Amino acid sequence: MENISFWIAFVAGFLSFLSPCVLPLVPVYIAILAGPDVLQDGADKRRAHVFLHSLTFVAGFTSIFVLLGAGAGLTGLAISVDILTLRRAAGILMLVFGGLLLASQRFP
Repeated sequence: MENISFWIAFVAGFLSFLSPCVLPLVPVYIAILAGPDVLQDGADKRRAHVFLHSLTFVAGFTSIFVLLGAGAGLTGLAISVDILTLRRAAGILMLVFGGLLLASQRFP
């Protein structure tokens, strides 16, 4: 998977943009970026206003995802020391939850 071409990545991104989870949100994002002033008469409709809104929007999303990614990476690094203990505890927890789920079923 190291040799993915630009066009394959572009088409995959475009298809994910067209997914039912993302496409309905586009008008909302555009309305947020443009602001409520766009619909008023005599409002300042310069492109710089929308550009600054979009720039801060992208900067906010970027900073949040970078911080969450760094936090997840550091958490994984801290947990990797005791990975065997963590796997055993997760396995026991899955058995307990499976047993509780099975016990909650009512069979005729």
